[in-house]
Amino acid sequence: MHVLALQSANKFTSRETSPRAPALCTHNENLYIAWKGDGNDNLNVARVQITGNKVTGLVNKVTLADTSPMSPTLASLNGRLFIGWKGDGNDNLNVMYSADNGKTFGNKFTSPETSPQAPALCAHDGALYITWKGDGNDNLNVAQVQIAGTKITGFANKVTLGDTSPLSPTLASFNGRLYIGWKGDGNDNLNVMYSADNGKTFGNKFTSPETSPQAPSLSAHNRDLYITWKGDGNDNLNVAIVRISGNAITGLGSKVTLGDTSPVSPALASLNGELFVGWKGDGNDNLNVMGLPGSRQCPEREHWRGFEYHRALRSRRCRPSHVQRYLARSERRSEPGTRLGVCYVCGFSGL
Repeated sequence: MHVLALQSANKFTSRETSPRAPALCTHNENLYIAWKGDGNDNLNVARVQITGNKVTGLVNKVTLADTSPMSPTLASLNGRLFIGWKGDGNDNLNVMYSADNGKTFGNKFTSPETSPQAPALCAHDGALYITWKGDGNDNLNVAQVQIAGTKITGFANKVTLGDTSPLSPTLASFNGRLYIGWKGDGNDNLNVMYSADNGKTFGNKFTSPETSPQAPSLSAHNRDLYITWKGDGNDNLNVAIVRISGNAITGLGSKVTLGDTSPVSPALASLNGELFVGWKGDGNDNLNVMGLPGSRQCPEREHWRGFEYHRALRSRRCRPSHVQRYLARSERRSEPGTRLGVCYVCGFSGL
C-alpha cells in the first residue's frame, strides 16, 4: 500500500457543504459537480473551475427545486448534462437534463422504478444507462434511459441481477464494455463485473479482498478503469486500477491510499488526461475536489522539472500504472549531460 499525502495546491476545499457524497462528471470539456443541500434536500450543480493544474473554485452554481435525501448522479450524453436522483418522501427514480451546460434543467422524467438509495447514471455506446438497488430487496438493476427527441420517455431493457448490495451500485463505460461496481451484501468486499452486450447480460465478476462499508465509484481514465472507495475501519480514500486481462477482471492494482478522509463514498471523473476525485469532509460537510498527481499522461517536454529532458524518452508515453513511481535516476547513460528524471505531473520515471 502506498500512502500518498495530498495536502497540495491541487486540492480545493469549497465552502459549499453536504452531508452526502458529491457526484462528478465531465461534460463538454468541463468538470461538473452535483450535491444535495446541507440543512435542506435541494439538488445543486456547479462547474468545477480549473486554472492550469489547480482546482480554484465551484462556479455557476444552480440550485434546483427538485429534492432528494440522497446524493444525485451526473452523466453527459450528446451535449446534454443529465442528473438523476431518488425522490424525497418517495423512492421513485428521476432523471432530467440540461441542454445549456448546467444553467437550466428540465424535461424531468419520474419512473415507477423505486429505490431507497441513490441511482447512478452512465453514458455508454451512444445511450444513457441507469443502475439502482431494489426497493424491498437488495438486487442490482440496470436499464437504458429512453430518450425521444427532447423528452425522456422511460427506462427500457431492465435487467435485474442476481447480485445484491444494500447500497448504490456504480457504472462506467470502458473499451466497449459497461462495468458495474458495488459493495457486498452481508460483507464489505468490493465487486466489479461487466456487460459486453450493452447491458443485456453481465458476467466475469471479480470480488476483491479490498473492503468498504460504503459504495465504490468507477471511472474510465486514459487507458485504464479506475475504482475509488473509503477505507474499512478508517475513513481514508483509496484509488486503484481495475486490472483487466482479456475477458477477465483479475484484480485491483496500483492502489494509492490518500491522506484525505471521508465517512462516505468518494467520486471519480477524468478530464483532459487528469483523474479527479471528489468527497465530503470528515468531521465537516465541506466539498473537496482534487486532481490526483500521477494520473496524467505527459510525454511533452514541459512536464519535466528538475532534470534535463532525455531525447530517448520522446517516443515513450507515461502510463497511469506508474502513479506510484516517484523515482529519479541521473547519469543513467554515459553520455555527458544526459539525465533521466521523474515527471512531476505523472510520476513516470522512464525506467
